Amino acid sequence: MGFAEDIQKFIKKTENKGTILLKNICEEMATRIGYRTGVDTGNLLGNYRIGINSVGMRPGFIPGQTAWHGNVKDETIAERNRQRALRFFKQNLGEHLTSLTLFDTFYIDTDVSYADKVEYIGWKKTPPYRMFGRTIVEFEQILKKKAGELKDV
Repeated sequence: MGFAEDIQKFIKKTENKGTILLKNICEEMATRIGYRTGVDTGNLLGNYRIGINSVGMRPGFIPGQTAWHGNVKDETIAERNRQRALRFFKQNLGEHLTSLTLFDTFYIDTDVSYADKVEYIGWKKTPPYRMFGRTIVEFEQILKKKAGELKDV
């Protein structure tokens, strides 16, 4: 094997590891956002738009019944809605991550009208969830963790 072939092999290995690292980081960050999202019907969590190289389409999650009865939140209903929305979200995330490569841009956003209130102000009797804000602050920690795990690959 010549020098040029060695360089090509190194480039391919580096690109493969870079793709694995990017997928792992995106999965971890998106999962944290998902778990931090407040749930009533599951509409916000289930309808995060995930895209590769452009904003994704709304995935079409159908929300459950409201967990709020007057000023009281029924946590059993909320948890059932959360679990259903999380399954939908994780499936949508997984489908997109399979096509993600090192040179792609990963998007996660929403067009749900009250998302800013949930993120920055709070919803009904809850404080702000800061699902995106807290996760962005943790990026460097996530990067180091996932890069450390990559050494084993």
